[in-house]
Amino acid sequence: MMREINIDCYGRFHLDKISVEVNGITVNFIYNDLKKANLQFMLGLFFDYHSLNSRFLRYPFERRICVLSEPLASHYYYNKKRLVRRYKYIFTHDKLLLDRGGSMVELLFGTNWIEGPELKESFTKQKLLSFIGAVHPGHKGGHGFRNKVVEKLLNNPKADCFGKGVKEIKGKITGLANYAFSIAMENHQQDYYFSEKINDCFLSDTVPIYWGCQSIGQFFDKRGIIIFNSLHELLEIIDSLDMDLYYEMLPYVKKNKEKSIKNKWHSLQGMYERLGQNIIEKIEFKKPVRFRPVFVEKIEKLNRIIRIR
Repeated sequence: MMREINIDCYGRFHLDKISVEVNGITVNFIYNDLKKANLQFMLGLFFDYHSLNSRFLRYPFERRICVLSEPLASHYYYNKKRLVRRYKYIFTHDKLLLDRGGSMVELLFGTNWIEGPELKESFTKQKLLSFIGAVHPGHKGGHGFRNKVVEKLLNNPKADCFGKGVKEIKGKITGLANYAFSIAMENHQQDYYFSEKINDCFLSDTVPIYWGCQSIGQFFDKRGIIIFNSLHELLEIIDSLDMDLYYEMLPYVKKNKEKSIKNKWHSLQGMYERLGQNIIEKIEFKKPVRFRPVFVEKIEKLNRIIRIR
């Protein structure tokens, strides 16, 4: 029985590789090309805009997979027919794609940006409200809405604001650990897409005041979340906040924390464990492919010549 498999990965990632254990099998997701030399791979995995990378040609159709982890708003989402032609399976949180069935497989994003607090039993809340988020002047959509929120909050004595372009902090936990409530805004408002924005609140026993996934109630108990859809709603919510409300909502925040950890939505490692589980269940592993950089370059040159679509 196979005890270890290597997956040839293409995408933006801060580590050379990440390894997970699934049903007694070690699954190595390897990103750094320098670490791939002379290794044998069972399949190719292409993240987000790297799904357009011509290196998918290194693998037969049955051993190509694509992961769409970013929210809707980038060009690779809009050519769905091409993705279906190229990849055996497409792992995504995009409900519109999932509703198509077939090669589409659900992979909720989740993850976190804080280290280890989910292992801590409780946090002492001494402050009322925080906001954490980068300011991007001139942006529209979710980023533009976030800019408007920051403009209002900077002059609100109830809120402490942190983030790039506001007040930078070394770690996100600084803006969560001592705060009862925190405003958590996704980059886009999209069904089935939620990220570390809300997870980090649960993991630090903080009530999220949330703008984002419209179907968040399908995944978490809404009694542990305060949802807003407009700046006016948010300002009214802020006026109503107090510690009594926090302690009333805290049991449901903890319930959501437990659910996030149980379902492995709470960390990057958890996302790769879910991905590894799906891969092992769906892919029939046969003879591996050896990584050959020279061969890849030739394929890419051929692709440019014949303009494969």
